[in-house]
Amino acid sequence: MFRFLLLAAGLHLISTVMLGAGVFALGPPLFVLPVAWYWATGRARHAVALAAVAGLAPLVAGVLAALVSILVAGLGVVLGAMLRRQWPFGRVVLILTALVFVPVAALTMANWEAAHEAYGIWTAARIAEFDAAAEEQSNIDNDQAEALRESFLWFNENWPYLNLGGTFGAVLILSTVITAQLNVRLLRHGGRARATGSFKQMRPPEWLVWVGIALAGCWFLDGRWPNEALRLVTWNGAVALSVVYWLNGLSVMLYGVATLSGGMMVAYAALVVMVTLWLQALPASIGLFETWFEFRRRIDRLVELRRMREQSGKEND
Repeated sequence: MFRFLLLAAGLHLISTVMLGAGVFALGPPLFVLPVAWYWATGRARHAVALAAVAGLAPLVAGVLAALVSILVAGLGVVLGAMLRRQWPFGRVVLILTALVFVPVAALTMANWEAAHEAYGIWTAARIAEFDAAAEEQSNIDNDQAEALRESFLWFNENWPYLNLGGTFGAVLILSTVITAQLNVRLLRHGGRARATGSFKQMRPPEWLVWVGIALAGCWFLDGRWPNEALRLVTWNGAVALSVVYWLNGLSVMLYGVATLSGGMMVAYAALVVMVTLWLQALPASIGLFETWFEFRRRIDRLVELRRMREQSGKEND
């Protein structure tokens, strides 16, 4: 009980600090993981109480803000319930992503102009900060500074065609990380409440490749006969789909390295090398072509061949 009270007080303090710093939206999501943990491990009262604590700090901003915070934290109850039912890992991630993305997308579309204007203000502020830093530091490359400025401006200009897809991608990655972390903790806890499978085994449905082909066709049509509505669907869809296949490729890489090397530490080291060498786009290509080449099955065959050779060598000795 003392540990629970300490956790609740700590999260409330962090949420209050974030509210005072003007980053209120970052507070409630911090409650999702512990709420899901308590619900999945059969401590429903602790989960509900912790979700209620999420609404205390935002209460100074109004009842509506407090209710929204409680609902966000309450996503942990849904996540914990799915894990208690031992649903497949991919289905858990999909449902959690949908529960977060759909209301966020609806709110963005309902306030489209205001959201775009807010992003424009944020972009202008970042450019001003960068220009001020460039004036103070004479060692900054002018070409790099200009390229960065142009990138900010380009994203601001094309915000309508990237925002929804980028939001979906961010929510999908966050949902995957939260589910994976909680699943590992539950596995170590020793209970039966955990998703079946893991991130290494998660893969998108094969029919999704036809969505990619359709988006490629729409991209060609928009390039030939420009259309705002078509571009909005095509670009956002392409961004969202690229994140899906990026995660699939990352899971294939982790599966391969962990299976062939026999440990996750080597897999994490391989990720560090990938980021160091600026190969972040590589998983998306692997994830796409995994649909046809079935890399996981090929990896399993390599492991089986290696096992048979080792067994044959021992028999010969």
